[in-house]
Amino acid sequence: MTTIDCSRRGRQRVLAVGGLLLVTALWGSTFPITKGALTGIGPASFVAGRFLLAALVLALFTGQRWRYARPADWRAAGVLGGWLFGAYACQTLGLLTTTASQAGFLTGLSVVLAPLGVWLAFGTPPGWRSALATAVATAGLAVLSLREALSLALGDVLTLLSAVSFAGHIVALSHYARRHRNDLLVAGQVMVVAGLALPVALLWEGLPQLDQLGTVLALLFTALAATVLVLVVQTWAQRHLSATQAAIILAAEPLFAALFAVLFGGETLGPRDLVGGGLVVSGMLLAVAQPAQEPAPAGAPAS
Repeated sequence: MTTIDCSRRGRQRVLAVGGLLLVTALWGSTFPITKGALTGIGPASFVAGRFLLAALVLALFTGQRWRYARPADWRAAGVLGGWLFGAYACQTLGLLTTTASQAGFLTGLSVVLAPLGVWLAFGTPPGWRSALATAVATAGLAVLSLREALSLALGDVLTLLSAVSFAGHIVALSHYARRHRNDLLVAGQVMVVAGLALPVALLWEGLPQLDQLGTVLALLFTALAATVLVLVVQTWAQRHLSATQAAIILAAEPLFAALFAVLFGGETLGPRDLVGGGLVVSGMLLAVAQPAQEPAPAGAPAS
């Protein structure tokens, strides 16, 4: 029985790693898509539209299951939604005034901040392997992303704040995903983000004029693929991986962004790209070669 359980856990970890790689691929594709969409819509309106569409889709799927939601489910959704709103609001605003390469690196710094968040929140310091994996992945991010001298303008500061929020979301999700229903957790946090973003967008930018097809398509893609699908996969995956492992795997986002630039943007990969990508992958392999550090609570988690 133990052998079967261990084998099942092993398969789940492999699927969880694959799921988070899918998440990073979708995230990597959103940088150029979002930056292009911001020529036809304000940043607050884009975030509000993206999460409002996602919330409507998730509301259709969850249906009457909200009758079984506990106050603790709503509290968890509120915490996750608050972190997520801060992350996407700062990231979208930052993209207006920073380069894509610098934004990719600064957002990727969540790989460093997530282990620190686990330490502060739960008193669990990172082990030597996690610390080494974090250092290697961060070095890879710097080599891969930083094409120019790093100078902190307003957009860079906002993007750095988004990295803090993404790290907070990763840490909180690793905690809550093992204790709450995944469907309510995903839908609840998206509804919270939509509820926070909509009044901000209306007060700041008014009703948007969606007269560009590219903007509409960007909203649909980021809402359905990069929000609904990403959060469903990420929430399930983080039930089987630690926050540190998840953060290091998600650090592959600039790697996928570079790959999409080659496939669809006509760019080429140079030695710097290969070295940076190799370091990120090495950090990921170091991270996933060990069991998750944060143990799951006693008893089976809610599904």
